[in-house]
Amino acid sequence: MKKSLVSFLVLLIVGELTVMATNCVPNPGFEAGTQSWSLWQTLSGTAFTADVVFKEGAKSAMLIASNSGNQGSLYTYAALSAQKNYRIRFWYKTQNLQFAASGGLALVLNYNKQGGGNGSTGAHFVPINITQPDNDWTLFETAVTTPVDTVKCQFAISLQYGTGTFWVDGVVMDEMPELINLIPNPGFEAGTQSWSLWQTLSGTSFTADMIFKEGVKSAMLTASNSGNQGSLYTYSGTLSAQKNYHVRFWYKTQNLQFATGGGLVFCLYYNKQGGGNGSAGSQAFQINITQPDNDWTLFETEVATPVDTVKCQFAISLQYATGTFWLDGVVMETK
Repeated sequence: MKKSLVSFLVLLIVGELTVMATNCVPNPGFEAGTQSWSLWQTLSGTAFTADVVFKEGAKSAMLIASNSGNQGSLYTYAALSAQKNYRIRFWYKTQNLQFAASGGLALVLNYNKQGGGNGSTGAHFVPINITQPDNDWTLFETAVTTPVDTVKCQFAISLQYGTGTFWVDGVVMDEMPELINLIPNPGFEAGTQSWSLWQTLSGTSFTADMIFKEGVKSAMLTASNSGNQGSLYTYSGTLSAQKNYHVRFWYKTQNLQFATGGGLVFCLYYNKQGGGNGSAGSQAFQINITQPDNDWTLFETEVATPVDTVKCQFAISLQYATGTFWLDGVVMETK
């Protein structure tokens, strides 16, 4: 009996170890000092060292910035797989950290293809919100999806136009459990396939474009008639009724202006078996556009499907507008 119990416990422990996520970041707690990490800067005035002020283990990385005209990045490289979801988290601490105009702190991920340079398959830029000079250990977390052809990334924490001290510890980038994206052709890598344009009048055009956030393409809507309402739409894969789903996508605008009553709206029309668009209900989300030109911006929300839902029409509606709108990296997955 005792032998059987020991064998069971060994199998249980081995099973737990096999499902533990692998951290893709080398020397994540800086216990090996500065090994595997480097400092890049445009001028000079930023120093990088391992320090005994720590959140985990016995060390951390410390950046000391003394030149507010400098841009410095602490970086390493992480081996990744293409089109996978990764969770990122790390602890940071600041002391007397202050920024000049246009300065700030950010996580920068430059995705690389085999044999390609930094950013050769795309990039992510995620600001780290610093509202005061002194911050005790604070946890930063985000999630990303790697572009097509990615084999690794440059993982960088960028301190731009600032002075003061910044510590980082416990850096983790691990693959999340496989989730199925229910949106077809989500990055428009197959051009306009699976997506259509509906409009009340005319004056809105839809094409795949080489301006992109992820991969090498995006969708572009160009609107020239402010009296028109145009919607770019597709249909999801099979949904389950009364389930929670996470939705996210990137958008970019250029000279986008709205007439009275106009706006940018994300709509979900839930369909029951054999029913039309909205036969099980619908949801609409206003996307807040406060200026004509917006660089790539992430929109995220959570939705719960109504009773009897089997699929949905997924639509981005450009109402009574002129200008250009890009869409990329559309995801709808089980929460």
